[in-house]
Amino acid sequence: MSIPLRVLILEDRPVDAELLLRELRQAGFDPEWQQVETEEEYLVALHSSLDIILSDYSLPQFDGLSALRLLRTRGFDIPFILISGTIGEEVAVECIKQGAADYLLKDRLTRLGSAVTNALEQKRLRDERKQAEETLRASEKRFRTLIENGLDDISLLTADGTLIWESPSVIRNLAYAPNEFLGRNIFELMHPDDLEQNQNLYAELIQKPASRQSGTFRLRHSDGTWRWVEAIASNMLNEPSVQAIVINYRDITERKQAEEALRASKLIIEGIINAIPVRVFWKDKNLVYLGCNVVFAHDKGFTDPKEVIGKDDYQMAPRDQAELYRDDDRQVIESGRSKLFIEEPQTTPEGNIITLLTSKVPLRSSKGEIIGVIGTYMDITERKQAEEQTQRQLQRLAALRAIDQAIAGSMDVNFVFKVILDRVISQLAVDAAVILLYNPAAQALEYSTGRGFRTEALQHTRLPLGEGYAGRAAQARQMVHIPDLQGRKTDFLRSPTFSQEGFVSYFGVPLIAKGEIKGVLEVFHRAAFEAEAEWLNFLEMLAGQTAIATDNAALFKGLQLSNIELTMAYDATIEGWSRALDLRDKETEGHTQRVTEMSQRLARAMRIKEAELINMRRGALLHDIGKMGVPDSILLKPGELTDEEWVVMRQHPQFAFDMLSPIAYLHSALDIPYCHHEKWDGSGYPRGLKGEEIPLAARIFAVVDVWDALNSDRPYRPAWPEEKVREYVREQAGKHFDPQVVEAFFQMIGENNPAQGGGGT
Repeated sequence: MSIPLRVLILEDRPVDAELLLRELRQAGFDPEWQQVETEEEYLVALHSSLDIILSDYSLPQFDGLSALRLLRTRGFDIPFILISGTIGEEVAVECIKQGAADYLLKDRLTRLGSAVTNALEQKRLRDERKQAEETLRASEKRFRTLIENGLDDISLLTADGTLIWESPSVIRNLAYAPNEFLGRNIFELMHPDDLEQNQNLYAELIQKPASRQSGTFRLRHSDGTWRWVEAIASNMLNEPSVQAIVINYRDITERKQAEEALRASKLIIEGIINAIPVRVFWKDKNLVYLGCNVVFAHDKGFTDPKEVIGKDDYQMAPRDQAELYRDDDRQVIESGRSKLFIEEPQTTPEGNIITLLTSKVPLRSSKGEIIGVIGTYMDITERKQAEEQTQRQLQRLAALRAIDQAIAGSMDVNFVFKVILDRVISQLAVDAAVILLYNPAAQALEYSTGRGFRTEALQHTRLPLGEGYAGRAAQARQMVHIPDLQGRKTDFLRSPTFSQEGFVSYFGVPLIAKGEIKGVLEVFHRAAFEAEAEWLNFLEMLAGQTAIATDNAALFKGLQLSNIELTMAYDATIEGWSRALDLRDKETEGHTQRVTEMSQRLARAMRIKEAELINMRRGALLHDIGKMGVPDSILLKPGELTDEEWVVMRQHPQFAFDMLSPIAYLHSALDIPYCHHEKWDGSGYPRGLKGEEIPLAARIFAVVDVWDALNSDRPYRPAWPEEKVREYVREQAGKHFDPQVVEAFFQMIGENNPAQGGGGT
């Protein structure tokens, strides 16, 4: 496959530029190029999208080194290759110093492909290096920004607890001066009540490399108050790049205060929420449950609301549901906006799926700060089921509507059956379905269309009435339901591979239209299935639609046969007219048939569509029907016609139009009878059309008609020699005839070059 290449060629000789393009193509490139030769053109072209620049070393008004300097001074990084007829070593070295990717001699252009490939590869490597450098700088900046602006505090300690580094957030959160505690022991800031426990944890930590310890304790703020922190300490003393104890901690004072406030009002809240039937819960900012009412606990499988406290959603719900709940909670806490009346699915401890109507609002402290989330929900499963039933009914109505539209809009029964079976499978949630049509002549049901089958199990079905489930359904005109096919496989002996389908449940519904059996609709489940009355009613509706589609298809098929017979009768009539015209006009026997056949051959050679050939055939057969309006005294006159008689004779194309245009069936066949006497140069009749104003069918027929007429004996003259006819037709190309039609005609009869003569019919 050729490699696309956008090339700018700085060259004043087009032939040299063409040599460069040829070498690029031979090297496997597909160049999209532009050629410039002045500095002004070059500077404009630099702003287009380019992959490479190929420059002649010396031009009349410009030179390659100047072009290279302009490229560099303007900051473009485009590979630049210099090409010269003669170039010395010093000049070549200077080109490379100036930034050229390569230089070539014009007598050694075979190296152009590899030079371009190398230049593009060097450009790719430069781009990758720049990208890597940018990524590294961005990563360093991002890391520095995270450390400097992070909310969590980070401190580095020696093994004895001496502070050797602290992040800026420590200074912000505890409000000490920068580096005020560097070189001092961290335990000096710790609350006395927390000191012993944390010193023991620290001693245990430094004994185990790469270990971690976590906990909560209080640190002294610069204003003398105590701030609760939650910390994780990691032993990285043996890590060469760190060599310290790393402590990550965050201020949780507000959370502690909120917990105290919540505990103080606990009894009041419990009394209120346990008195209402709606489920109520509340969580802290970490989405840990702080409390709930009794009905909520019971829904979660607990007897006492206290059992829920301290848990999170991962411990009480499937993971996918827990993720949804927590995402909602975070949105409420982070945005400060409530989410009211949201429908959510939930699985009960018994495994049942119910629908809940939930509302969530921010939980706020006495100062108005968001410290968590409060949620309520109620079970709306019954209401939801009613809505789903309504929606299902609407979908089924839409399915029936789609089937109605297919029946009304298409006479292709296979398409209509496909639409029906697609709706059967989607709306009834079955695994497979098949339509069997009744053949009255064979007194049997035969396979028509199926969906959802893994094998060709039923595609060769030919089932007499009364046999098998479908045969019994058709004979009795009643639905047949088999709940367990596994124990009754003998009823499907019509298909030796049926057992491979694994079907369990079966329904067969007769297709009845206008009191007549049209076939059977069969549906299959690969699992046990208990049908509800609503489901069965819809199945029978679909069967009714299928029966209507089948009846419509039969009616349409009969109509098609009638139309074919009528068309054949029309065409036989036209051929009779053409023979009568030949006899009246004393044409050579078979003239009309010959020109009709040859016109169609020529039209096919000129790639005219087959559908248009039908109208050409009818027009050719009737090409002289207008002569019926010409008096015999003129039409059959043995000598030359007078000017007045020619006026009448030349009216026969108009007579043809007047005779045929009222016949709708022949509207598309008028081009030849009406226009076959028009000439390419505009000197023809009846309208004096010129060139392509003349319909193509008439242009084709004109050549064939003259060819056959001149090659045939007539009462008023003998046939011309074939070579004379050839010369006449050639001479009339561009005058009487369309030159392209003449060329195609001679190619068709075996003469590839009309200008040279020769060949034969």
